[in-house]
Amino acid sequence: NVKVKVNANASSLYHSKSAHKNGKRRDFGYIAVDSGYNVEVRFSIWDMLDQPLTVDTFRISFYDLDMGSRGASREYLIADQGDPTYSLAKDTELLEKHMHSHLEFLASEGGS
Repeated sequence: NVKVKVNANASSLYHSKSAHKNGKRRDFGYIAVDSGYNVEVRFSIWDMLDQPLTVDTFRISFYDLDMGSRGASREYLIADQGDPTYSLAKDTELLEKHMHSHLEFLASEGGS
């Protein structure tokens, strides 16, 4: 196994009252986005000497996408680079939308 660093940087205007919570928590990354806002995120991979790496495959998991009470807001992801290969858990609560130029994954249940 090779150790690497993964950076997530906003590539669009970003605002969150909880931005101070962003970062790594154990084996998970956390990015806060306030309701009514969105952010484009660029992931980059670096070796331990801070040299950029190019990889053939990049796998990432997303957890805990929720809807607000009575569907007032909805968390979602858009994959818009290339033709992503993906898998969803058998009991997922996500909705998939295949659009012309991208793929969307949307929350379908309220948070707890």
